[in-house]
Amino acid sequence: MHRLFQQKHQPRAAELANANAITSEASTARAAESANAAASAANLVEITATQAGAGLDVSGAYVAPTTSNYHDAASTLADADMKLDAAIKAVDTAYLAADATLTANVATNTSAITALDTRVGANETDIAFIQNNTDAAALDSLTEIVNAFTNADSTLTGAVAANTTQVALNVAAITAEETRALA
Repeated sequence: MHRLFQQKHQPRAAELANANAITSEASTARAAESANAAASAANLVEITATQAGAGLDVSGAYVAPTTSNYHDAASTLADADMKLDAAIKAVDTAYLAADATLTANVATNTSAITALDTRVGANETDIAFIQNNTDAAALDSLTEIVNAFTNADSTLTGAVAANTTQVALNVAAITAEETRALA
């Protein structure tokens, strides 16, 4: 009988252990499903925010901006990148051309400045020669010209003074002769 009791109750103990294991596994599965659902919801929120931040709608389709300078007409993120790349390349090409022009203009201006410096130096030498030259055969210096005018002015001033005196003497002589002749 004991054996019979054991045989009868043994399956029941195994069934009970199986039932407990299934209940535990079901509880673990429900917790995992709940965690997965929460993670999936969080991922969906993050994906939606990432898509919106990247210019995509909820379905993942590209939404072109309407107020941009270069990619309003873009149909995908890759197309928007290419439109920006083309715009940047155009600016780079224009910059390189402007830089080449500027470099050429600087070189031209440097040459012109050097030529002007040479001419200024020559003019300074000529001016110094005109101011200070004492070579009788060469063009009179400015100093010599000023001295000549000063001397001529002195001579003229002396001649005018002498003539004024002579005129005064002549007037006195004429007056005296007139007085004598009328007397």
